Amino acid sequence: MVDDNEFLTMEEALGYLHVNLSTVDRLIKAGKIPGVRVGCQWRFRKRDVDNWLESQRSQPIAAPTASAPATNARKRVLIVDDEETMRDMLSNACG
Repeated sequence: MVDDNEFLTMEEALGYLHVNLSTVDRLIKAGKIPGVRVGCQWRFRKRDVDNWLESQRSQPIAAPTASAPATNARKRVLIVDDEETMRDMLSNACG
């Protein structure tokens, strides 16, 4: 059994995370998984990996749908009103 403060080798990390080498390699290159390079080998502190896994679980995964625009898209509101002063006021307020 590995203590939380001990370091996992790459092979141990692969088994612990139940992923293949290319997945961990991609996560390392993207700077997403906490690890340290010792010589030409990677080491992962189990506690850091557990904390990273927990942070990944708490992030909601939501894909944009046809009815919901992407979060960086500007949202628009259609206002239909026949009173010109109301239209002007809303137009100025919304930019």
